[in-house]
Amino acid sequence: MTTITSGALLTAAVGIFLQYLSGVGDFPTIPPGPIVLTVLAVIVSFLPWRWVPILGTLMGISLIVGFFLNESVDRFSDLTPLLGFLGLWIQVAGVIAAIGAGALATIRNYQHETPSR
Repeated sequence: MTTITSGALLTAAVGIFLQYLSGVGDFPTIPPGPIVLTVLAVIVSFLPWRWVPILGTLMGISLIVGFFLNESVDRFSDLTPLLGFLGLWIQVAGVIAAIGAGALATIRNYQHETPSR
């Protein structure tokens, strides 16, 4: 489950980067989202502490909350630009997977002696 959490975080990073490339949203010159998600994926993959996968869940929740606070819900059905639309859906799929897999990995880690990979 930890590997799935890391993969989901990387998937969300790819989705954000695709949105950046498409020009949707107000991104800085170097978008921090993909960088932060990639660093977090590495942390979740390689640090042995039991609680580390929950970071993927917390990051996913914060991205979902930010998405709704940013009032970007209309972009779910806006096909222009297509790359931005696809990037949004890829990001959301990664975020949802990170939330679930991170929570399950953390629960599993506390049920077993050593962290699961």
